[in-house]
Amino acid sequence: MLKSTNQFMGFDGFVWFQGVVESRADPLFLGRLKVRILGIHTEDKGLIPTADLPWAYPVMPITSASMNGIGQTPVGAVEGTWVVGFFRDGENCQDPMILGTIGGYPQKTANKQEGFNDPYGTYPLSDYLKEPDTNRLARNQKLSETIVQKKKDAQISGDIPIALAAYRNSGDNTSWTEPDPAYAAVYPFNQVMQTQSGHIKEYDDTKGHTRIAEYHQLGTFYEVYEEDGKANKLTKINGNNYTIVVDDDNLYVQGSINITTDARCNIYAANDLNIEAQSNCNIRTWKDTTIDTSGSITISAIGDITIQAGGNLNINASNITATAAQNMFLHSVSGTAVSSIAGLSMISQTYVAVSSNTGTVVSSSGPVTVTSNNITTVSGPTLLLTSTLYTSVASDALIKVGSKGLVDITSSTGLVNITSPIQINMLSPKVFRPVKLTFDITPVV
Repeated sequence: MLKSTNQFMGFDGFVWFQGVVESRADPLFLGRLKVRILGIHTEDKGLIPTADLPWAYPVMPITSASMNGIGQTPVGAVEGTWVVGFFRDGENCQDPMILGTIGGYPQKTANKQEGFNDPYGTYPLSDYLKEPDTNRLARNQKLSETIVQKKKDAQISGDIPIALAAYRNSGDNTSWTEPDPAYAAVYPFNQVMQTQSGHIKEYDDTKGHTRIAEYHQLGTFYEVYEEDGKANKLTKINGNNYTIVVDDDNLYVQGSINITTDARCNIYAANDLNIEAQSNCNIRTWKDTTIDTSGSITISAIGDITIQAGGNLNINASNITATAAQNMFLHSVSGTAVSSIAGLSMISQTYVAVSSNTGTVVSSSGPVTVTSNNITTVSGPTLLLTSTLYTSVASDALIKVGSKGLVDITSSTGLVNITSPIQINMLSPKVFRPVKLTFDITPVV
């Protein structure tokens, strides 16, 4: 066995110490501390000022590499912290090493003029006197002076609405609320780390109330908390939130997603924007709705398409084509007007109907053509077909022009041509003809 024959590290006597940190302003940024050591240094700062105290090196845990920035930063103690350590040079007591810090039960504030005190007079804090230095969140004491109370004070009051709440089925959620703070720690199961400014991390192993939480001293936090056998998560941003994904982003939710904003909601896609719903898709606005595209718009439905307007319905286009595989109806409880500056053509392979409860007007500065292979009906209390060129009403079967009042067929050119390969019937109790017809019409009594 080797014998201690000289003053060599490890072969001399082990000398340990306890002292108070008076400075942490290490010019070498190694986490060194100036420590006033009990039994070595006097409390009289006139004899041994803080600047003359030796630098004490912190000893880091084996989980920290302490190399090239790898591992935990060797800072944390503040002026006024009590520490324990040993002298690397043994009984010479000039090369202290710090093994750890020691908590206490402070009774009074610091005296800046004396040694073994915080020279700035900050620690211990006046509102932390006569209680353990252990964090209040770990002790579950004085919660009204912790972030638990701050979370309650910043909690959003009232319900947060869900979209289309007025149209939801009975029993469906129409709003949600911010959850209450989930804190329910029991000593000694909540491990708390708090920085000088008030940033906090918690790892709470309290049975039935386990939590993981991280809190910024200005109020932004997240909290994962146990509830009904599940681990819920609450994230609250007291400021702006930015999420940037360099590649793809995927979100899968087995339940519902509710997005509520008190301001504007913008969605921008540099490429395609696809929205698919295997059930209903509902869009509701309380003001104007604008759909604008530089290309085409296609609306397709296997079932019906209903367009309803409480005011006017305006459709403007270079060309308008309306095609029906079966019947096409234009109906108005007031007046119906179909007009064209050029030609107007209404064609159907089966049935054409234009009707109104008051008056129907079909007019064009060019030709007017109403054609059907079956039945053509243009009806209303007042019916007017007008063209500055010619008006053509044609059918391969039957054309019927009827009125309970007056039937007036006029032409500004002097010619009215009514032609049928089989039979023309014009029946009226009284016939008025201001111009000569090509054949006589005998009234039917």
